[in-house]
Order: sequence, then structure tokens, then C-alpha cells
Amino acid sequence: MPEGCNEALLRERISYEQNFQHVRALIPVTYQIPALAITITGGLWFGVLQTKSIPAFGYLFLALACIMNVGFFLIMWRLGQIIGIYLDALKDWHPPSYVTVFENPKVTQWPHAITVFQLFFLGAAAFSLVGIYLLVQHPIAG
Repeated sequence: MPEGCNEALLRERISYEQNFQHVRALIPVTYQIPALAITITGGLWFGVLQTKSIPAFGYLFLALACIMNVGFFLIMWRLGQIIGIYLDALKDWHPPSYVTVFENPKVTQWPHAITVFQLFFLGAAAFSLVGIYLLVQHPIAG
């Protein structure tokens, strides 16, 4: 430890830097998860069209797509909570230096990116359920 340095202040500084690094690492994940979900969902929906000879696989693919998108919704919800906790801790450490768009009348407050992604996941899950219903009513001719 450097000579004359306050140990408590040094620990706080290191803690602040580590929390900041964790937030910086989590932000890209919020944009990688939707790309992963789109890829998997699209593949499963494409797979439904390729299962003409075994329609049960089509039902399973759509059910899996629905469950997966609900799971991604929950993952994004939890990720938003974690990022919020880190941001609150960073704000509490030194409020004057904390930058936020909240409570700024010049910035639209809704929707947040995570909320938009969650709505997309719910929409994809709903479309998968509709797909199951349509597949039962009108099986794909082989």
C-alpha cells in the first residue's frame, strides 16, 4: 500500500472500480442474449417446416421455442435487476459524479432496451403457441 494512503479509501476505490467493471461486462450481454434468442428461435421455426414426415417434432420445436423465449424473458429481467443494483451502488459511492438519464425531461424515460427485448421474447413465445395451434388445425402436408 502506498505510503500515507488511507486503507479504507483505497478499499472503497478498488470496490468501486470492480463494480464498474462488472457493469461494463454485463451491458454487452444485454445485447448478445437477443441475438442468441433470435438465432435459436428462427432455427426452431425453420425446423418446423422441415418436419413434414414427423409432425410431432414440429409441435416439440414450437413448444421448445415458447419455453426458451419465456426463459430468455426471465434472464433479461434478472439481468436488468443485477445491472440496476450495480448502478445504484455506483451512484451511492459518489452521487455528484453519477450520470443518469432518469428524471431528465429531455430524455424519453420509456421504454428501456431490456423492456423492449422482453416484449420481443414474449411475442416470440406467443407466436410459437399460435404456431402449435395452427399446426394442430392445419398440419403441414408432406
